[in-house]
Amino acid sequence: MNIIRLMFYITLLCFNGCSIHSSQYNFIKSQIKKEDNQFKPNWKVYWIGQEKDVYAINDDDYIYFANFDGFILSFDGWQTREVVGLFANDLKMVINKEGAELKYFTNNTFVANNRCEEWSEELLLNKIKMWKQICYDEIIDYNYTNNIAVNSEGQVIGLRYKLNPNYPAIMLKLNKHKGLEF
Repeated sequence: MNIIRLMFYITLLCFNGCSIHSSQYNFIKSQIKKEDNQFKPNWKVYWIGQEKDVYAINDDDYIYFANFDGFILSFDGWQTREVVGLFANDLKMVINKEGAELKYFTNNTFVANNRCEEWSEELLLNKIKMWKQICYDEIIDYNYTNNIAVNSEGQVIGLRYKLNPNYPAIMLKLNKHKGLEF
C-alpha cells in the first residue's frame, strides 16, 4: 500500500460533508461514530518538542504511522522509508537503503548519503530487545544511532530514527511503553 492510497483512506474516513447516500457508507460511518472509543491513537511521536498521537496501520510490507493531521511515516520493519506532514513547507522526506548506505532525499532532491553499520541487538529489562544501527555522516564527521525496540513477542514497541541529517531524530513509542528509553 503506498502513501497516496493510505492518505486517500484517511481522507475518506475524515470526510464528513459527504453527499454520498449509500447504505454501506452510512453503516460504516455509524459504526465508527458508535464505537468511537475503539479508534484511539495507540502510538505517540516525539520530535523537536512536539508530541503527536498517531495510529499504527499494518500492511503486508510496511507499518504506517499516521494521524488525521496529514502526518504519515512508513516503516518497512528495519528502516523508515518516507515521511510527510512533519517538516515545514510540506517537505517529503524519502530514505533509500542501498547496501550499507542510507540516501536521504527531500522532495526528490538528494540531501545526504550516510554509511551505516549492521544492526546489533541488546537485551534490556522486561525482555525488551533493542536493535541498534550506528550511521556515519562523513561530511560533518558525525555519527548517530537508529533504534528499534521489540517486545518478547517480536512486536515493534518503539523507534528512534534520523529522518534528515539536518534535524534531530524522531521517536515513536507505543503508548503502553511511553517510559521506554533510547
